[in-house]
Amino acid sequence: MKRHLHHKEAPSSLAPKILAALAAGAFTLGAAPAAYADPIVAATVTTDTVTNDGVAGSTDGTAATITVGTTGGGAAPEIYYPAGGNHRGALVAGAWRKVSLTDGTIDFTGANAGGTALIKSGTFGAAAGAYAWLTQGGTAQISGARTTVKGGVMNPDSSAPQYQRGIVGGLAVIEDSAHSAALAKTTVTQSNVSIEGGSFTAPSGDKITFAGGAAYTNVDAASTNTLITNNTATITGGSFTTAPLLYGGYAHIRSSVNATPTVHLTGNTAEARWGKIAAAYGAYTSIQQKNGAAQIFAEQNTATATRAATGTEIFAGARIDYERTFSATAPGNVTLKAKNNKAVLADGTLKTLWGAKINVRDAFGGAAVYEATENIVTIAAEGTVTDEVRGGDIEQDGNSAAGASYKAVAAKNRIVNTGGNIKRNATGGKVELNTWHAGDLYGTLTENAITGTGGTWAGILCGAKAKLNGHAGAATAAVQKNKIDIEHGAMQGVSAWAGTARVFRRMFKHSTVNSGISVLGHVAQNDRHKADIAVTTWLKLTLRFIP
Repeated sequence: MKRHLHHKEAPSSLAPKILAALAAGAFTLGAAPAAYADPIVAATVTTDTVTNDGVAGSTDGTAATITVGTTGGGAAPEIYYPAGGNHRGALVAGAWRKVSLTDGTIDFTGANAGGTALIKSGTFGAAAGAYAWLTQGGTAQISGARTTVKGGVMNPDSSAPQYQRGIVGGLAVIEDSAHSAALAKTTVTQSNVSIEGGSFTAPSGDKITFAGGAAYTNVDAASTNTLITNNTATITGGSFTTAPLLYGGYAHIRSSVNATPTVHLTGNTAEARWGKIAAAYGAYTSIQQKNGAAQIFAEQNTATATRAATGTEIFAGARIDYERTFSATAPGNVTLKAKNNKAVLADGTLKTLWGAKINVRDAFGGAAVYEATENIVTIAAEGTVTDEVRGGDIEQDGNSAAGASYKAVAAKNRIVNTGGNIKRNATGGKVELNTWHAGDLYGTLTENAITGTGGTWAGILCGAKAKLNGHAGAATAAVQKNKIDIEHGAMQGVSAWAGTARVFRRMFKHSTVNSGISVLGHVAQNDRHKADIAVTTWLKLTLRFIP
């Protein structure tokens, strides 16, 4: 058995906050104290427990299960730590492990896979089936972790910031307070969170986060690798005062120097079969780095909405958020790809539905490639979308550097409406690139489609849309072989373009091609800056209009 390190810790009452923050994916680990005491070890908890650090089935790296409460037990038992004279809900973890060695290892796989937290009743603050925490870099691996909430009351610390909330199946965390780590590798696979009941009350303005598998890395190591695969998050019951966030797989990476993060999110699933959701993603990753290259891939992830309540905001198969820090000094090549992700609205009403979304802020420089390909949105007969439907969506906004090149491809993304209600806009593939300094822009949109066999439609329908807005350098938009093919749809106030392209330049303004059927080989330029636009499209509508 691996040696388990024990420490005399400073403010141990913060431990549950840290766990919940990491599950939400927004806590800056570098600001946290270096270490905390272990949770209390117990197989079951059926009486009130006062603890500074929560409860766990094990803290030595072995697989374990912890059960809290009894069927029908309501808010009892209370697991809490006293803070400011108030009872604040504490952590529940199946298997918990922390290692404070440079490039250490925590392995919750093989014989040690399957940490489980089962909450039948009681009052608690955060939960994880398996939680691996490395404080000085290294390798953290989790497989088969599970958290199930059947009842009870989640009572988070009301004094904590918004991001310090979370219930997660498998959670891997790597930080490096000493800046000595050479490696940061996280793997979370086949882990699950299931919310079947219980009451969840978030403080005003806050949200509670549920994640099947989550990894959080705040390390300056040159080698940073994250793998999040085949994790699931499901809501089938419960009471929520504030709409929660739901992630099948989640990855959060922060680097303040030079790093080369590589992230793979594959086969993760989020399914909401109950209530109103703030946002649900099959897979979500948030990357922020200073210098260096990056490769981020989101493939074959799925978000499904069943019985979506009115007011549900965003569902997406996958989302990639990438950002350079304002302190970036050197360009780096960046590859962001979202492929074969799915968003399904089986029934109910929601606001926004994306197959995949790539969002870039302050890319700075280097050669950047963004691809959203073969993502699909499906809307069934009982589904309604009140705002936007997009198959594949790429958006860049912010700073750039001389010599930068940004190439975005949206190809073979689809919106399929089999009888549902789209009340505003639908776009098969969309590329929008904005730079405020130097940099060449290239947008290619090919074979994106909107198809329908009935249903109702309103607003603007666009097979593919390109918008390039640059300051200096060349810009090229190619929109080819995109289509709208709707049979027997009911239309109200609809405008339809199979393809559209628009370019804005510092000295070359408002060159626009809007095509209902086809515009071929349209070129615009001046003596200093050029913008090339080519659009070929196909529009087929068999419609009946409604008043």
